[in-house]
Amino acid sequence: MAKRVLVYDEVLDMLLQAQNQRVEDGWERGTSLEQIASEAIIFWYSQGNNERFRNINDQDYILKNAGKPADKALEGT
Repeated sequence: MAKRVLVYDEVLDMLLQAQNQRVEDGWERGTSLEQIASEAIIFWYSQGNNERFRNINDQDYILKNAGKPADKALEGT
C-alpha cells in the first residue's frame, strides 16, 4: 500500500472532520486518516459500478456523484 495519496482539498477536509468526530466521540481505534480513507473507499466501491469515474477527471462531477448508486450517477452523462 502507498504511504502517500493525493486527494482534493475537499476530501482532506472530510477526512479530517471524520477524524475529529471520532476523537470527540472517544474512539480508541480507527481514528487514523488511513483507516477512515480505507473505510470510505470500501463503502464507495460497494455502491455499485466503480468504473463510472474511471475516465472522468472532473472534480465537481466526482464530488457531486460519488455517493450515488451507479445507475443514478450515469443518468446525467
